[in-house]
Amino acid sequence: MLHRSLDVIFQYLGRLVLVLVLVPAAVLAVGIAADRTELVTARLWADNPAVLADSAYSQAESGVTPAQHQATLLSELLQTDSFVSAILKNGQLSGRPADITAVGVDLRRNLAVSPVGPHVVVINYATANSGEGLVMTKAVVTAFEQAQVGVQTGQVAVADEALATQLKAARKDMDDAIAAVQQYQSSEGNSTSLASDATFQSLRTLATGKVNSYASLVEQADKAAQYRSAIPAVQTSVLRTMDPPQVTARQFNFKGPATKNAIYALVAVLAIELAFVYNVTRRDQRVRTTREVVASLELLSLGTVPDPRAR
Repeated sequence: MLHRSLDVIFQYLGRLVLVLVLVPAAVLAVGIAADRTELVTARLWADNPAVLADSAYSQAESGVTPAQHQATLLSELLQTDSFVSAILKNGQLSGRPADITAVGVDLRRNLAVSPVGPHVVVINYATANSGEGLVMTKAVVTAFEQAQVGVQTGQVAVADEALATQLKAARKDMDDAIAAVQQYQSSEGNSTSLASDATFQSLRTLATGKVNSYASLVEQADKAAQYRSAIPAVQTSVLRTMDPPQVTARQFNFKGPATKNAIYALVAVLAIELAFVYNVTRRDQRVRTTREVVASLELLSLGTVPDPRAR
């Protein structure tokens, strides 16, 4: 069966290869010609302000560039309906639930966010309507900048709350340690023996450590207050627009629908050709080899007639 199939393939090889190439190529060409998708691109500059570099409010992460941090943040925000609602509001579009769902699906499918280098974030939005694409991309950038304020405000609140909790606990530990020293001292009296009293010296050392720890936290709180007052001024430098949204030259997308349809056409043509070869092989009753003659007649082979064209 295999030999007969190979014979059929080689018999129709030219036509099979021609159809296998021409049909997917034609589908690809039609898909490219019919594609009216436009690409809207915007570029943002992401940074970590130097004034916050060593503060509790710094967004810097180990091994993560500002561009990677902002690109990840925008990608995550796009997964939320509240952020999509903010985009619709900034774009002055309808905010009905059905619109939120449709726009959210469209943005998550057609809007790509990627870091380029340590500071540049590129936003690409593929759309069939360049005018609406520009409005939508501008709305995304505006909503993202607004979300930055909310994110940073939340981080400030969390950092302040954590620092206040640490200060409260450190103050209590310091007061308790000092009270323990004073209580032991009053119980033993102000005798000179306290200088060599191991218990007293241990309590005094512990109290000194608690005082130093509390003083360090107070110093951090003072710095935090300075950083907190500086945040409103540096918020705009965390993320700013370098290149506003604009329609760019359309480029062929190898992962686009045209390529997918061409692959589907290739698979379909290949399946049809395999079915054609199988059908022809089954219907072709011609004897092609000596082995087939022996098998068909159920006789022994005594010899074969030489091919006269071989002389």
